[in-house]
Amino acid sequence: MVGADDVKHCLMGKVLSGKKVNREAFIGVIEQLWSTIGRVEIEAIGDNIFMFYFRRSEDWDLIWLRGPWHFVLERPERIGDISNLQFDKIDMWVHIHNLPLMCMNRCFAKLLAEQTGGVIEIPS
Repeated sequence: MVGADDVKHCLMGKVLSGKKVNREAFIGVIEQLWSTIGRVEIEAIGDNIFMFYFRRSEDWDLIWLRGPWHFVLERPERIGDISNLQFDKIDMWVHIHNLPLMCMNRCFAKLLAEQTGGVIEIPS
């Protein structure tokens, strides 16, 4: 069980699928994907919802910043927030092909990006 002080080392994840995910298979895949970082404990919390507990904050940072993943990650602020997480936002990389040359600038990229939601970063 995660204590109040440990929540800063947790991420909650939800697989967005109409089908129930095989818990053991999902945990196995994630352990394999994240094997290059330190130890992570994974616990199935509900249907398609998992808690990831990292022993070191550096590992937490690495996973949070390395995304996007093929599931939604949320950062709980307090232990009681876990059941209230909405899993309604996800960071995405968007690559748009065949834009007219005059539209290939940061201003137009920001305008397009804002149509999908909040903009985190527009690389140069």
